[in-house]
Amino acid sequence: MTTTLSASAGCITATIISSVAEKTFDIGLALNGILAGLVSITANCSVVNHWHAVFIGMIGSCLCYCASRLLHRLRVDDPLDAFAVHGACGFWGLLATGLFCTDANVEYAAYPNAGTCKACSTFEQFGVQFLGGLVIFVWTAATSGALFFTLKMTMGLRVSEEEEDVGLDKSEHGIFSTEDKYGPSMFDVETSNQPVKVLTISNTEP
Repeated sequence: MTTTLSASAGCITATIISSVAEKTFDIGLALNGILAGLVSITANCSVVNHWHAVFIGMIGSCLCYCASRLLHRLRVDDPLDAFAVHGACGFWGLLATGLFCTDANVEYAAYPNAGTCKACSTFEQFGVQFLGGLVIFVWTAATSGALFFTLKMTMGLRVSEEEEDVGLDKSEHGIFSTEDKYGPSMFDVETSNQPVKVLTISNTEP
């Protein structure tokens, strides 16, 4: 139940943000809001109350939007908002575990230290979660940095400008877009003032 509530709250929050900030109902933002809610509740779904899950999903959705726009401002290429969804919301989910968990839920979930430790009520669990998040960040930065540095020194990290213009789907994998196969959509044509090919279908026998 907590997982569903958090995802639903994330979707509704993202839709409201889209309407207010972007002046439109962006389906992409709404779907990312669902993912933000799911990621945010993953670590704590068994130790928080139902109403906690709603707030966790709402906050996660807001963080996801802010992190996405921050990367745009910093000119960091993240077209799938992977960091915003999994990085920012993942870290928030860790902290939310320490903030919203209850000792009663921990005992109900049958964790090994249930009944002998009051880590939630004393906020000790929050400290553990925060430290764990920092360790994950340092480990990820170190291992990823080493990998990317090795790639840069050997085969390189960037492709040519021509391949960037064509797109790696086409140049590297041979995958063509719908527009490549069938031409621009009616919406694209109307906004770009380009001629469109019209296929006439008739019931007349040849």
